[in-house]
Amino acid sequence: MPDTRTTVRFAALDPYIQRKIPSPAAARTTGSDRYRWGTGDTYPDYLLDLYNRSTTLRACVDGSVDYILGDRVAFDGSDNTLVNERENARDVIRQIATNLKRVGGFAIQVVRDYTGAVRSLYSLDLRYIRTNEDNDVFWYSEKWGKAGPKPAVLPAFIPFTPEEWAALDEDQRNSHTSSVLWYKERAEAVYPMPCYLASIPACETEAAIDNFNLNGLENGFAASAVLNFNNGIPSDEDQDEIERHVNEKFAGHQNALRIMLSFNSDKDHAATVDQFEVKDFGDRFAAVTNTVSRKIATAFRANLNLFGVPTESNGFNSEEYQAAFKLFNRTQIQPAQQAIIDAFTKIYGRPILSIDPFTLDGPEANTLQ
Repeated sequence: MPDTRTTVRFAALDPYIQRKIPSPAAARTTGSDRYRWGTGDTYPDYLLDLYNRSTTLRACVDGSVDYILGDRVAFDGSDNTLVNERENARDVIRQIATNLKRVGGFAIQVVRDYTGAVRSLYSLDLRYIRTNEDNDVFWYSEKWGKAGPKPAVLPAFIPFTPEEWAALDEDQRNSHTSSVLWYKERAEAVYPMPCYLASIPACETEAAIDNFNLNGLENGFAASAVLNFNNGIPSDEDQDEIERHVNEKFAGHQNALRIMLSFNSDKDHAATVDQFEVKDFGDRFAAVTNTVSRKIATAFRANLNLFGVPTESNGFNSEEYQAAFKLFNRTQIQPAQQAIIDAFTKIYGRPILSIDPFTLDGPEANTLQ
């Protein structure tokens, strides 16, 4: 008697967060004091990728950096004094501020001359830095997880006085000629944590919505589909394998398509599909988009309008901007500016950096020192 069964299998919802979002937890490397940074030792690379995929996150980070830089950066009283062979203080502070807002901390390489005086400063990309639990030893490599030269090992910066430097022996001086000043907003963790950590699912959602829209357009906004196999019903194991391959290639937000598989004994017993109408899909889609944008901005404790991101609010005038900026500046920008100023003061042993706060109308006399 012929097999007239129809077996229908649905592509399950993808546990995206658990599967795709890495953990930031640090773990000690076997046989070394060095700690890995997150899943696969690639967490800062993931944050950079997320920054490149989430429009709102990028706007919040870049906007915060612009506010931190303010109207003017003066190093030892000058706008254009070089702090290394090619960069002035504003160049380096932009890199420092970007690390601070995108990753949650920064690292400054301090290079001394033979007398112990600071010769040059460099902002180090945190993707290339690893450290120990006490943050007093640092490893630098641009090829973590790849074959390459051994990482350079650098000590934590120590603010030696001229007398203390003179008292060091030659080996001690050589070991501290290049060192790292390390700063993180959250002191309890081995590595920095970004301020938007809790909103990372929202950043991923925004990026997924963009991918869905793009791929839906590329695919002509093709509807979700039923795929019929009309040449008999395979075993459960074979069905699982077929489903996995089909979903890897065609399903998910990357392809704007979800698949239903139907295994039938012949064409006459193929599955039929009744479309389920989703009411107000457009409104719900727009609501999700607005919600994730607000969540990302909330993590920065800011109004989206401060970053040039339009909202449903009309008439965001100068007075409303100033009111929104005042709180944001007090809670987010000034602490970041002060952390950078304090770092430079520690390095040089005296106040040497000042930042004129950002204003809509231009530079003001009031400065942070």
